[in-house]
Amino acid sequence: MNKKALEISNLSIGYSKPIVQKINCSLTNGEFIVLMGANGSGKSTFIKSILQRQNYLSGEIKLNGIHLNSFSSSELAQQISIVSTDSQFDLNLTVYDILALGRIPYINIFGKLREADLIIINKYISLLDLS
Repeated sequence: MNKKALEISNLSIGYSKPIVQKINCSLTNGEFIVLMGANGSGKSTFIKSILQRQNYLSGEIKLNGIHLNSFSSSELAQQISIVSTDSQFDLNLTVYDILALGRIPYINIFGKLREADLIIINKYISLLDLS
């Protein structure tokens, strides 16, 4: 049986008033989902709530059985990432550069990738046949 990676219980999202209430769902490790809805229906607010970029109004979000608000920003960044479809600027990055950005939560304050980071990046380039 696969372990639940994300559990959401009775979640209400919105700003001063709820947009969506009583959201109950879970994601299992390795599972993919699609989030669809009309413009303004709360999709972005839902994602922002999971990423702790937007406070949710009530309910509970657990990541691997731990309450989401127990994670520091750095710890959460090591567990959850997102690639947004809207781009604010064109950085002209290579595939390698984009994968290296995923290592940011793991690097030191000088921003230098370690040998272990380079191994991980190259592993995923090979695994995903991106060379």
